Amino acid sequence: MDINKLKDPQEVEKLARDISAAHIGHELVLFDNLDHQLCDFDRRSSFGSNPVKVVGASIFLCVCGSMKCRINLSEHIAEAGDVIVVLPGSIMQILDVSDDMQTASLSFATDYFEAIVDVSAEMRASPIVKLSDSDFDECINIYRMLNSRIRRCRDQSLRMIAKGYVGVACSIITNAWLNSHREVITGMSRPSDLYTRYLTKVQEDYHSHRSVRHYAEILCVTPKYLSMVVKKESGRNASDFIDELVIFEAKALLMDGGYTVQQVAEMMNFPNPSFFSRFFRKRTGLTPTAYQNENSKSFRTFPDCHNLSQMLQE
Repeated sequence: MDINKLKDPQEVEKLARDISAAHIGHELVLFDNLDHQLCDFDRRSSFGSNPVKVVGASIFLCVCGSMKCRINLSEHIAEAGDVIVVLPGSIMQILDVSDDMQTASLSFATDYFEAIVDVSAEMRASPIVKLSDSDFDECINIYRMLNSRIRRCRDQSLRMIAKGYVGVACSIITNAWLNSHREVITGMSRPSDLYTRYLTKVQEDYHSHRSVRHYAEILCVTPKYLSMVVKKESGRNASDFIDELVIFEAKALLMDGGYTVQQVAEMMNFPNPSFFSRFFRKRTGLTPTAYQNENSKSFRTFPDCHNLSQMLQE
């Protein structure tokens, strides 16, 4: 699968039509399995084990069952009543789902999402939002109304109406997230706050900056102090978090199938393929080529319904 090709608006629209998803051009795609249980599908093809680079943004409303996933630096479990917010540029990997898992998803082009939603940068590190029953029911109702509106209405007012629906749902979700994290954020000690800000910055900039010194300068502390705080808060070296995200994205690109090792090295801002290969092998035990060959034997891409956010044009 060629990620560049799938950034093409026409490809996104074609895919949405092929899976009968409600959509507005390439900007917004709605898909759900609310009328089916996951066991009605081939679970092995519905959820892959490999990481995927998310180009746009996605919101998953978990109606029933549970999903275990990894987003960027941490693993999360989402259950009925939870919302998963996957921000642009994130790396996502579905680790497991229950047989009764039912979700409703909204996938956005990045510019469409950012024009409507004002999210805290910290949400990148805490993407699971727990809604009250009433808030979740309201969001699902909005999803259903929006889905119905898109399917039956194609006049010039649709885009404006859709943005209204999406804006209300996203406001409910972000308000719930802020309320649940306000006490944690305001009550943080300085070391805990520094650690949290470090993780947030790493997830924003790891693609271009892989030096602990770079983040220390941004956070106005010395590299030695930052390393000490991260080690105390997490038990891990500060550089581990940077390397982990680099490897996570590299795996996603290698498994995409459309890129050579040299292209992935260039995309990940390594000086040359040899340096990238040494970096990758040191942290995974395999060369990039060996990793591609080993995983391609059993690899099956995410199905169209779960790969939409990757395909939306940045």
